[in-house]
Amino acid sequence: MNILLVCDGNTCRSVMAEALGKQR
Repeated sequence: MNILLVCDGNTCRSVMAEALGKQR
């Protein structure tokens, strides 16, 4: 699994690539 960091505004969180793919 690939873990990547997602930043929204000034908030950063680590999420899995698969989870992010579903949102996009």
